[in-house]
Amino acid sequence: MKKTLVVVIITAMVLGVVAIAGCGGDANKDEAKQFMESGDAKMDTVITKWSGVEEQQAELATAALEGDYSEFTEESATAIADEMESIQGTLDEAYADYLAITGLDGVQDYRDYAGKMMEVIELWKKKVDNVGKLLASLTEAMIAAQGGAEVDLLTLMMESEEYADIQELDEQIDTLTEEAEQIKTDKKLAD
Repeated sequence: MKKTLVVVIITAMVLGVVAIAGCGGDANKDEAKQFMESGDAKMDTVITKWSGVEEQQAELATAALEGDYSEFTEESATAIADEMESIQGTLDEAYADYLAITGLDGVQDYRDYAGKMMEVIELWKKKVDNVGKLLASLTEAMIAAQGGAEVDLLTLMMESEEYADIQELDEQIDTLTEEAEQIKTDKKLAD
């Protein structure tokens, strides 16, 4: 009888610990999902804004390759720099959302996803910084070309350290983003 009572008490204690450990799990899951969705929406905004920056860059590059350097002005450089600063701010906001997930208990799958996305954001920040540096040097060269200086835009761009870094960062971003999406799919984190 005593043995049975001891087993019952131990079983009750174990079940109680399991129940306590599980408390808040659903609440944390809901909170984690909200942070994930918010971070993901901000990353979608980053991609949309980045597409706009790429379009501006393409227009400037096309004009320059045709010998028209008039589009390279301090104003155009400032407009692109402002948009990239806005992108950096949105990246910081997304990072904060994912970081909030890492502080929640009982949501390891969400934490894994958030950790991967935080790595993606760090790479994005480096990419935006490198593009900013590259654009600054190209704009400076184009403004000099307006004054009659010889400028080989393609060589200047292709031989820059920033350009090589950007290509490598793009590959890493793609790989990590695919890994994050795989976690989201495999763990059914999105409805």
